[in-house]
Amino acid sequence: MPNILTGYLERYLPQRDCHYDQDWVLGGLLHLDEVLGTARAGRFLIPGGLWSGSSFSRENPVDCQLRIAEFLRFADRAMEASA
Repeated sequence: MPNILTGYLERYLPQRDCHYDQDWVLGGLLHLDEVLGTARAGRFLIPGGLWSGSSFSRENPVDCQLRIAEFLRFADRAMEASA
């Protein structure tokens, strides 16, 4: 899964006219890095990296990760409630 996310970011972050889900993808990658103990998102976030040159550069990557975490908590609660 992380390879799919990094490939997506490599392709779409440089395309400043493509405002898709790069913020959600980066948030998901940051979440997976935290869970898996990896650091795949770091290369997108270095100064001068793809994130800083993208149309999402004004968004705080930590906020992207927090949105994913909030979404996952909601999904967990919904699954528990339906069990």
